[in-house]
Amino acid sequence: MMNTKVKLLLTIIWCHLLPVLSAQEMINVRHYSIEDGLSQNIVQDMLQDNDGYIWLATWNGLEKFDGYTFKNYKSYPTDDTKLKYNRLVSIVKGADDALWCHTYDDKVYLFDVRQEKFNDIFVYHPQIEECKLVEKMIPLTNGIMWIIASDGNLWRIDEALYKKDKVLFRNMVTVFIQLYVMLMIMNGY
Repeated sequence: MMNTKVKLLLTIIWCHLLPVLSAQEMINVRHYSIEDGLSQNIVQDMLQDNDGYIWLATWNGLEKFDGYTFKNYKSYPTDDTKLKYNRLVSIVKGADDALWCHTYDDKVYLFDVRQEKFNDIFVYHPQIEECKLVEKMIPLTNGIMWIIASDGNLWRIDEALYKKDKVLFRNMVTVFIQLYVMLMIMNGY
């Protein structure tokens, strides 16, 4: 009889402990806002880069979140590349530490994560029609970015060649300026 009471008591204790012992840990949910350092409460898009940082497209620029703090990137009047609107619609991860940013005015800019600055990919190539109606950005693993415009136009951009072309273009301008100055000096101006 005593043995049955002990078994019954152990069964009751076991039944009460079983849910506690087998219960999964609660899901950790956290809400972030401007009180936590986010520069804008409206987030349009997000991605995680290869280093683990979370990048957010907001109505006040690009945000980088390291798990603890937010850092805001946007265009300022003193920047080489000025965004007409700091309001970002979407972001896509490119190759070589680059983020492709689609802005509110339907333009696309390349954000260099290492240099922490925006680049206008079309400003160095005036012979190429600028994409003004970005609809979709499609990255390929080989560093090629396809951009589809809402008017049906299509652009293919090679990030590695774009960077080389940009340097080459700048160097060509420098050479032409030097030649022009030399000609001016030779002609007595």
